[in-house]
Amino acid sequence: RQIEVVATDDRGVAGCSFSGSVALDVPRGATVVVKTVLARVTVADVAIARVETVSGEVSLQGIARSAEASSANGDLSLRNSAGRVRLQSISASIEAAEVAPAEAADQFLAKTTSGDITLARVGHARVEATTTSGHIELTGAPARGGVYLLKAHSGGVKVTMPADASFRVDARVAHGEIVTDFPVRQSQSPQSESLLHGQHSTVRVNGVAGDNPQATLTLSSFSGVLQLRKAAAR
Repeated sequence: RQIEVVATDDRGVAGCSFSGSVALDVPRGATVVVKTVLARVTVADVAIARVETVSGEVSLQGIARSAEASSANGDLSLRNSAGRVRLQSISASIEAAEVAPAEAADQFLAKTTSGDITLARVGHARVEATTTSGHIELTGAPARGGVYLLKAHSGGVKVTMPADASFRVDARVAHGEIVTDFPVRQSQSPQSESLLHGQHSTVRVNGVAGDNPQATLTLSSFSGVLQLRKAAAR
């Protein structure tokens, strides 16, 4: 069953002049699709959410199977959800926390042209985050077999993980530096290997941290600082 809600003006004409609010209660297994020009959108506790807005904040929470949101000018947030994730914005920030896959093949994608991307405890095996002008921050234990692609053109990338995390890393920066709390065994050639630890002006770190790497991190920035940080002990 499909329910369609169309906002109209005083003449009964659908368009962009509607001013007001719309609230709907739907079953938890519902698919909710929202398209708007200028509005703040909140969707909670449904199976699938798809939201498109030109200008306005989008907040998604408790999504069970798939979350998609796009906004030209409005911050996007996703919390306590599961499933496939795709968050895209042109001029706004993206935040996601406590998000996990519903199925093994579910992926996480966050992309913005101008804005920061902040991710905390994202459990997907494949995570991609890209910003042209802004910073990327990822916090939490890496998923077993996880692949993380984090790219900031003008801005830094910071990854904070438990102190015992073990992973492969390929970090590159054109103008900036690389800082790591994790000792990285860096392979310079098949015949030589070095241990990298601390702050460096090097443009690339490619190696392994720990004895049993469980995930692969690819970090890049044209101008910024790439950081691999150990989480504070609780």
